[in-house]
Amino acid sequence: MPPRRPKKKPPPAVDLGDPGLDPGCQGTPVERALDAKLRKQGYWFNAAAADRAVRFFEEQLHHVKGDWQGSPFVLAPWQRRLVRRLFGWMRPGTLTRRYRRCHIWIPKKNGKSLLVAGICLYMLAADNENTPLVFACAGNEDQADKQLFDVAKSMVTQDHELDEACTSFKKSIFCSANGGRMDVLSSKPGTKHGLDVHCVAYDEIHAATDGELYSVMTMGSGAARRQPLELVCSTVGKDLSSIGYELWEYGCKVRDGVLEDPEFLVMIFAADPEADWRDPAVWAAANPGYPHAPNHDSFVTDMRKAEGMPSKIADFKQLRLNIWTQAATAAIDLGRWKKCARSSLVPRRGELIPKQLLGRRCWGGLDLASTVDLASFALVFPWEGETVGCDALVWFWVPQDNVLERAKRDRVDYPRWIEAGHIYATPGNVIDYTRIESHIADVARVVELADVGYDPRNAADLVQRLQDYHAVSMVEVIPGFKNLSAPTKELERLYLSQRLHHSGCPVLTWQASHVVWRTNTTNDIMPDKKKSREKIDGIAALVTALARASLGKADVSILETQGLPSL
Repeated sequence: MPPRRPKKKPPPAVDLGDPGLDPGCQGTPVERALDAKLRKQGYWFNAAAADRAVRFFEEQLHHVKGDWQGSPFVLAPWQRRLVRRLFGWMRPGTLTRRYRRCHIWIPKKNGKSLLVAGICLYMLAADNENTPLVFACAGNEDQADKQLFDVAKSMVTQDHELDEACTSFKKSIFCSANGGRMDVLSSKPGTKHGLDVHCVAYDEIHAATDGELYSVMTMGSGAARRQPLELVCSTVGKDLSSIGYELWEYGCKVRDGVLEDPEFLVMIFAADPEADWRDPAVWAAANPGYPHAPNHDSFVTDMRKAEGMPSKIADFKQLRLNIWTQAATAAIDLGRWKKCARSSLVPRRGELIPKQLLGRRCWGGLDLASTVDLASFALVFPWEGETVGCDALVWFWVPQDNVLERAKRDRVDYPRWIEAGHIYATPGNVIDYTRIESHIADVARVVELADVGYDPRNAADLVQRLQDYHAVSMVEVIPGFKNLSAPTKELERLYLSQRLHHSGCPVLTWQASHVVWRTNTTNDIMPDKKKSREKIDGIAALVTALARASLGKADVSILETQGLPSL
């Protein structure tokens, strides 16, 4: 059922050129940069479609609870921006939507259930889709029923046109105008395989005990639909092994520009985990509706409760500030890491390494992980002269046969990275170490390679060949605080002071975005492969190279830290 038509004829669908010209569709700097790139590929912004979606919310939907019950659902600025982006951006040469996935991470009491229920009703009754199937999912059936589906049913009963077009049942809403329906789904996947989904909304996914229902409802569902939509809206949780935390991490990488995903719209509202949780400015940063909804007084009440009961502080951070209270904090400040990128360190076509590094003295680090995983080789070139710092290069290898499976599992675009030359794919389902051997040997012929540090667990044959056939000096660096704490701290000092220059390789930046340090009681640190949820072999190789550089001359650091910030 279409929304009520305004008195004036709606404007024609136009490409605004820059959505920033649309005051209701301002994007973040990362979004605007991707928008500009996609416009060159034919993606366009349909202002009429965006206006139509906003009118549906503000002319046909009403609040269902509290003091505002019965009043029109006037979108808050953050809600308007999301609705306009979600329904306004189109694919090249079509009237089908660009975004197929939309994730919203936001603290409680910011109106998320109302917004998600409204999107579900739009997809059910106003999206010009024949027999649309819309599903409301959650970690348990009661949660879906109370927090999302009941809101949608109440919205239907409060609008005359929707109420005439739709019939509500206990766990279903049927739309007679187009034969569509909206159903509640329990947390058990059961017989849900093969559903031809037009829209699936997953509420509070942080509470899901596993990712089975999410996988069933999103992998392949809606394949026959023109523009299906996956919608996730949640506060954060505490389980770092959950599907919720996995989706959160992916959303953060897209938000920060580490990964590009043109079909994925993400909005994350959360406080800095290191910020003062008692500060109203921190409350405002994490809650777009503050101080009205949620209101200031409720924050003060909950804060005082947490101050009197320290066990409640974690709940305040989770529910009010959207902080994963057991999350291992990423060790590297991604913003400052990106500032260390230098285009001059990107090898040009046909170059093994940039010309400015030819003949320079360097040290290497090798991380082979396993034959079926990523492998990395890093070089560190200490700066010549009095200025302290270094240039770094890192290369990656992966088995070709596992690329698509790995891309799906890790949710990163390995094929694009391989095509762009950021990763070398070796034939077969295991890494061909002879390719790594040849690469290191070729590099050793054009630079002054002092030695290469390596973890002896997976490297015996390759190390022997490099030593015997290519005269490359190989040195064991057994992982542990004794060998890796000093170079890990050196890495921190160098990148924080922008004296570690790298090529801006997106694979290395992706790994830097989630690496976690292991610590002990004496404040030693080193990369922690177990706590870092995704691959960090490039960072590990870089730390190993720094370990060799620091001990390369009679155990005296080549990278003197005088003048660098202390940790």
